[in-house]
Amino acid sequence: MNDMSMEVRMTADQRAASWLDRLGGIVRLSAIAFATALALLLISGIGTVLGIGTPLRDHVIAIPLGAEELRAAPGALPPGTEPHGTTEVVVNDPTPAQAALWLVLAATPVALWLAGAVLLHRTIRAARHEGPFTHGVARRLRALGMLAVLGGLGTGVLDLGAGAALTSLVLGDGGFHASADVPFGVVLAGLGMLAIAEIVRHGVDLREDAEGTI
Repeated sequence: MNDMSMEVRMTADQRAASWLDRLGGIVRLSAIAFATALALLLISGIGTVLGIGTPLRDHVIAIPLGAEELRAAPGALPPGTEPHGTTEVVVNDPTPAQAALWLVLAATPVALWLAGAVLLHRTIRAARHEGPFTHGVARRLRALGMLAVLGGLGTGVLDLGAGAALTSLVLGDGGFHASADVPFGVVLAGLGMLAIAEIVRHGVDLREDAEGTI
């Protein structure tokens, strides 16, 4: 009977390890994709800041402008047309300051996704080698949750500040467009990660207390 229980437990552990290996492979490929995208974005963005055309991108940038800003911009719209909502406007030959602000806005979300993928991969690797219910896994889950919450909120604040500064440079005469695109789904997922991390940590503490009393 004991041998059968051990065999069932080993089979379950092997299935869990196989599933974690597959998940880790997917996250690793995602991290590589994010790293590649960030590298290409930085190459093209820095080229735009320096006024150097690259094979990846001409020295132009695209920024969102609201209806009010478009109405106020002379010659921005053909006669008889009316703007509605937010419109993406392409700026040819941007100044270095405009290009730098655009690069910050474009690269920050990709960098956060890359950091999240790296942290998630390390969490999966720790669960694979140490077991899922350890203090190490709980710490990594907590770090992943904090990155999602603070990174998501910080992205919204950055989008508001840098976006307003960028549009003010483009529009001039004191005009600007401010909008905060907060990824609430990412923030909610981060709160869920923090809750799971606390559950895992509490479970590990209970198991250690139980083992200490035996």
